Amino acid sequence: SIADSLIEEGLVKGLAKGRVEGRVQDRREMLELVISERFGDVPEDLHKWISETDDLHALEVVFRQAMRVTSLQDLRQMDLFDA
Repeated sequence: SIADSLIEEGLVKGLAKGRVEGRVQDRREMLELVISERFGDVPEDLHKWISETDDLHALEVVFRQAMRVTSLQDLRQMDLFDA
């Protein structure tokens, strides 16, 4: 029936959204981990940005950079933090 189709479509969309939200949370945790392992405590401004950012791509970009930069200053100079 139409109702069953709509329910199924809603469930599929909900599951997809849940997977994305799970990936975002995973990236947040991994980013905080790499920053703390490399540079010590995660500064409040970076923690705030990480916890408030829902953009999976941005979190992945910053994660990759966090593994490469030599200082938190270098990480902070990324354009993503200016938004």
